[in-house]
Amino acid sequence: MYLIIILNTFKDINSLYRLMDYESNEFITLRFPRENKVFQQFNNKTLEEQETIIRLGTVMQNTGKTRKTALNNAEWGEKLEESNNRITKISCDYDIKIKEYKAQIRKLKDEKKEELENGIKDAIELEKTKYSSALSSAEEKFKELSNQLDTIKNKKWEMLNTMRNEYDDKIETIRENNKKYQEKREDEYRKALSDLADKLSSDDKCKVASNKGKEGEATVKDYLVMSLPKSDIVDVSQKGGAGDLIIHDASKNIMVEVKKYHSANVKTSEVNKFVKDMENNNFTGGIFLSLHRGICNIDNWTIDTINGKPVIYLCKVADNMENIITAYKIINKLSEINMDWTITEKLKTIETFIKQFMKDKKKKLKMISKFSSEMTSCINQDEERMNTFIDTLKS
Repeated sequence: MYLIIILNTFKDINSLYRLMDYESNEFITLRFPRENKVFQQFNNKTLEEQETIIRLGTVMQNTGKTRKTALNNAEWGEKLEESNNRITKISCDYDIKIKEYKAQIRKLKDEKKEELENGIKDAIELEKTKYSSALSSAEEKFKELSNQLDTIKNKKWEMLNTMRNEYDDKIETIRENNKKYQEKREDEYRKALSDLADKLSSDDKCKVASNKGKEGEATVKDYLVMSLPKSDIVDVSQKGGAGDLIIHDASKNIMVEVKKYHSANVKTSEVNKFVKDMENNNFTGGIFLSLHRGICNIDNWTIDTINGKPVIYLCKVADNMENIITAYKIINKLSEINMDWTITEKLKTIETFIKQFMKDKKKKLKMISKFSSEMTSCINQDEERMNTFIDTLKS
C-alpha cells in the first residue's frame, strides 16, 4: 500500500531513486512544492533534461537581470510611451514619404509613358520610311521585270508563229509530195491492172493449158515483183515439185501455186499436188490461188496448215490481185506466232477475221479509185488491224 502511494507520487523512476538514496552523498536533495505545476513538470524530467534546464535557466537569469531591473523600474512606462510616440512619428513620416514616392513614381510613369509613346511614334515613322523606300524599290523592280517578261512573251509568240508557219509549210510540202507519190502509185497500179486484165482476157494466149498456166504465172510474178520491191520472186515452175513461184524475203520463203482455169473450178488433184509440194519442201508457208475460178471443196480465203506451216487458198484472184499481197502478209505474221495450229477453233477465228478483212479491203479499194488522197490512211488502218489480229492470236 505504501509502495503504490510512493509510485503515484514519484512517477519518474529517477525521483524514486533519489528518494531511496536520500541519505547518499552522491545526490543533492531538492524540495519543491507538490501542487506547483512547474515543479511537477520539472520533477518528471530525466536527470539529463533537468540538468539542461538548470543550465539554460542559469544563463538566462544572468543575462536577464538588467531587463528585469528595467521592467521593475517605474520609468519604464514613460520610456515605453516615448518609444511608442517615436514609432508613431516615424510611421507617419514613412507614410508621407511613401505618398511622395508614389507621386514621383506616377509622375515618372507619365513622363516615361509620354517618352515611350514618342519613341514608338519615332520608331514607327522610321520603319515606315524605311519600308516605304523598300516598297518603292520593289515596285520599280516589279515593273522592270514585268516589262522584261512582256518582251520575252512577245519574242516567244513571234518564235511560235515563225515555227508554226515553217511547220505548216513543211506539212504542205509533205502533203504535196505524198499526193504526187500516191497519184504515181495509183497510176502504176491502174496500168498494171489494165495490163493484167488485157493479158488475162486475151484468147490467143489461152489456147493450150500449159500456155494458160505459164501466162498466169508470168502475170502473178509481174504483180509480185511490182508490189514487193524488197523481195526476190523466183520462177520454179520448170523444176517441178516446188510450186510455180517462191517469194524469198529475208529468212522466209513462201511457195505460190498459180492456177488459170476458165471453164471449170480447180480440181482436187491440183490441191493434193500442192499439199505434196509443201510436205516435201521446207517452206515458211504457201499460197494456192486460182485466177478466174473457184477451188473444188475449198472456200475462198480458207486458211489451213501443212506440217505446221500456214497456207491460204484464194479464188478468183484476177478480180482483185491485192489479195495475193494480203495473203503474203498474213502468212508472214502467222509464221512469227508460236501457236498450236491443230486447234480448229483458232482456225475458224482466223477465217472469220480474214473474210471480214477482205470485205473491208474491197470497200477500201473502191474508195481508193475515188479518193486517192485517203490511200495512205487506209493502208495504215490495214496494218493496225493486222497487228491487232496478231496480238489477239498471241493472247
